[in-house]
Amino acid sequence: FKFSNINILRDTGVHKAVIFNDQLAKCFKNNQLVFIHGFWFRNPVLFLKYSETIRKFFTPIQQHTQTINQLVSNLKKTCDILVGVHIRQGDYQKLLGAKYLYSTDDYVNLMKKTERLFNGKKVKFLLCSNVPQDRDKFSKLDFAFANNHIVEDMYSLAQCDYIIGPPSSYNMWAGFYGRVPLYWIEDPNADISLDSFQIYDVPLDVAPPISFAQ
Repeated sequence: FKFSNINILRDTGVHKAVIFNDQLAKCFKNNQLVFIHGFWFRNPVLFLKYSETIRKFFTPIQQHTQTINQLVSNLKKTCDILVGVHIRQGDYQKLLGAKYLYSTDDYVNLMKKTERLFNGKKVKFLLCSNVPQDRDKFSKLDFAFANNHIVEDMYSLAQCDYIIGPPSSYNMWAGFYGRVPLYWIEDPNADISLDSFQIYDVPLDVAPPISFAQ
């Protein structure tokens, strides 16, 4: 039998957001029953409206927050600026043809560039990496390794003053959660300035409108 006034909306499956806008609202109005199928449906207006509620809901349990607070507090006592560095290698060897796979030397050079942005201030780097790193590579910088815990590293980044890292939802969430200026590394050889760092109140994938498939 046939159903009337039913519509099924599917996202495009192309890693782009489907925005709840007037076009989508019209679809709801014209159909009594609407099924939404897919991952990429987004509503940036409501996300921003309820951002504090979202942050509160995703606050780690006390076991983790105590460890995070102690780590970051101790580090901030020894510097003026704490920069979180998200080093993601490992799985990035296969993602998008290794487009965002950067060498440890690339990260070191970016850290040196970042340090020069804060002339006259003591800069320390908190390193969060998904693969083991050679400490000697960072010997000319003031740095510390995070706890190597997937949750604690993310929320430690969220307590830094700045974050640098490759395009990743991991550091994006840290930047959103802590409202920390974030620099996404698109080109490891590019010049950077303080204007390169941005605070994202709404994650990047909740942005420009994309049409939806019916």
